[in-house]
Amino acid sequence: MNETIEVFLPNNKNTLAFLGLHRREKDKCIALGLSFLSYGNETIQCWDNQQWENKLKHLQQELERERKCNVELMTQHKQEKKRLSEVIKGTENARYQADTNFLQEKIALLERRVNQEVDKYCSLHQKLTNDFENRQITREQRYEDKIQELETTVESMRHINHTLSMRGQNSTFLGQDGEKLTCQALNCLFPKAEIIDTHAQGGKGDFLLKEGDICCMIETKNHKANVGRLDIDKFYNDIETNDNIKCGIFASLKSGVVNRGDFHLEFRNKKPILFLTHVKNNMKHLVLALMIFRVLMNVEGLDMSQKEKIDRIAHCIPVIKRKWATLRSTIITFQTTMFQLISDQEASIKMLFEL
Repeated sequence: MNETIEVFLPNNKNTLAFLGLHRREKDKCIALGLSFLSYGNETIQCWDNQQWENKLKHLQQELERERKCNVELMTQHKQEKKRLSEVIKGTENARYQADTNFLQEKIALLERRVNQEVDKYCSLHQKLTNDFENRQITREQRYEDKIQELETTVESMRHINHTLSMRGQNSTFLGQDGEKLTCQALNCLFPKAEIIDTHAQGGKGDFLLKEGDICCMIETKNHKANVGRLDIDKFYNDIETNDNIKCGIFASLKSGVVNRGDFHLEFRNKKPILFLTHVKNNMKHLVLALMIFRVLMNVEGLDMSQKEKIDRIAHCIPVIKRKWATLRSTIITFQTTMFQLISDQEASIKMLFEL
């Protein structure tokens, strides 16, 4: 590589440009020129050579046949791909339809059983109510004597208890305490994420957690009793009306959630949401929830529309049952009142005729 030779070149613009190149560029230029020269000589030898022209023509024909064959194979491949796609689509649609029909039949069966149980409950409730009223009279008399003895002690302790329990009884203070606790936990559990406090904005939950391509809405509840339907409906509405939110967590810090267990998964507008219970003592469940969201959102072609329909139906069933019970109670009350009015009217008419 270090050996050199001396070459004399004519003085023109090409040689001057060549001499201005770097040594590596000169080597490349010489090698490339020799290649062009060799190829050109071979091409010149083929001119006016009938044998070479025939061979070239034959190769061009072979190339054209191969190209047409490849086009036909590509067309067949596309048709087969389309056919398989239609077969798979039809199979999956039939399977999901069968599952939906099965669940609808199961729901209808459960509704009939619920109606039977409600009827039994009404009769049993009436019997227990009568027994309870009779026992209540006896208990009240006994408890009144005890209450009288305790009133003096209770009055002296009331002021102290009122001061200590004031904050615990105020839902606003409870909510503020729960939000502070959750904010601290989120900043500790997700040090690289952006935590936005949105409880004062309305319609966006209590916090927004942004990490990578995930924007998760977090709603916290610090109730002593299980969180009810109204709060759940508000959470659903917030999820559905914010397109930038990709998933949601409904976290009950000290209690459960009505009709939902821990890590209960649902879908709203194709967005996964999780219900977490007793999170105050299990803050790491927030990390597990976010891991579940990452797995679900990375699954290509995941279609949970049927799961979302089932969740919506399950959410509406308790309301329907309560309305049925209210209707039955109203009808029974109306029937009792009407019978009483008829009896009174009948007695008044009999008294009129007796005169």
